[in-house]
Amino acid sequence: MPVSRRSRKVHGPVKELEMSRSVLPSSRRLEARRDLERARRRARRRVASQLRRYQGRVDSSLEAWLDHEVDVAWWPSAEIYGIVLERRDGDKIAPLIRWARARTRHLPQTERIAALQRALPPGVIGQHVRSHLQRCRDICDPMH
Repeated sequence: MPVSRRSRKVHGPVKELEMSRSVLPSSRRLEARRDLERARRRARRRVASQLRRYQGRVDSSLEAWLDHEVDVAWWPSAEIYGIVLERRDGDKIAPLIRWARARTRHLPQTERIAALQRALPPGVIGQHVRSHLQRCRDICDPMH
């Protein structure tokens, strides 16, 4: 009788990879993508409208430029950061936290995050998972 994928037990490096990948499908990913597109579009429109003031003859445009404080390099970094944090709140981290606690319960708290970092894959996925684990008080060293 074939064993379904859901019922099989996974351990070791395969489990570590599955746990780190399970965090990525956020429940807010599509909404966050639209929010980011809107924030970037508003920023581009703001800069474009400021630049439209300076169309025309060079001498009048230069005078207008000197008369106004215009930041054409403005970017909504704070708004984008807020959108990213909201999306991260939609990440499914409960199974990851349970796994991390079970894997490191025998270690002193000061060594837990380091042990988990060694188990996680390198790259963006591992960094993303580490960022979630570092916010968990009983896993992360309270002195950091």
